Amino acid sequence: MDLPISLSRPARRCSCTALLLLVIVAATPGGRTAQAADDTPDRSLPEVVFDDLVIFLDDNLHFFSAPLRWNDRDWLHFGGLAGSQVIQIAAIDDWNRDIWLPRNSDPLMRDLMEVSGSIGNIFYATIATSGIYTTGLFSGDEDIRVTGRILTETMFWSGLMAITLRVVAGRSRPAQLNGPHEFNFFQTSRDIQSYPSGHTTVAFALATVFAGRIDEPWAYASMYSAAGLMALSRFYFDHHWLSDVTLGAVIGISSGLHALQREAARQNPDRLPPRISVQPGLGGVRLSYRLD
Repeated sequence: MDLPISLSRPARRCSCTALLLLVIVAATPGGRTAQAADDTPDRSLPEVVFDDLVIFLDDNLHFFSAPLRWNDRDWLHFGGLAGSQVIQIAAIDDWNRDIWLPRNSDPLMRDLMEVSGSIGNIFYATIATSGIYTTGLFSGDEDIRVTGRILTETMFWSGLMAITLRVVAGRSRPAQLNGPHEFNFFQTSRDIQSYPSGHTTVAFALATVFAGRIDEPWAYASMYSAAGLMALSRFYFDHHWLSDVTLGAVIGISSGLHALQREAARQNPDRLPPRISVQPGLGGVRLSYRLD
């Protein structure tokens, strides 16, 4: 029996805000805070901000120059990702949309998809990122501030790549009924900026950073499950094709992993990388998880 329950828009926004607050609390690596504070020399707020800005610029240079350092294996991974995107666009996107076309009228399911979709909202993500960095800066908590800086880098890289690709590709959204092969190129209208999914990029960028900073199995499971639900909402509401979503996820994850790895190398060159590793492969995306 269907329950006649539906969340109002204010209730959904409150749910999203509460979820962000929970994520912020969960992302605080409290066990390391005291040690980080003790190891950090006394610096004024302007000095801290300036140092973070220098790190941000240095990491940007390292990120955007990364293809210059790619080896044959890296280029093979990139080719695998490109090949999987071509296959999805040519043969799978339409089929996947046909699966999701029969909309579920259950109000609970619709509310779940709407709340999940808000996880990838750039407005909420910006609030979370700036809030975490500001909290760490004014409280003197090194770990929280560094998490905010990593989030800033990740959101900047992934957002810039996603926006650039969306404008260049100019792909029509599924609801426009132009089919998955309609690319208009160099368009500024949001209706023809489907490729890749911006919400998916944001959601997986956040999930990667939060999970990597906590680096516990429950964190990976919960963060990526939330991001996965968000990705499903893009199909549910007919906002994106499958290839839009998968490319957005790869952009978000790869940006987050790069920022995490840069910070790990800066803090401790001998530190093990995050437990999760995602790399494009010939068949799509390869996911590995470190158990130790």
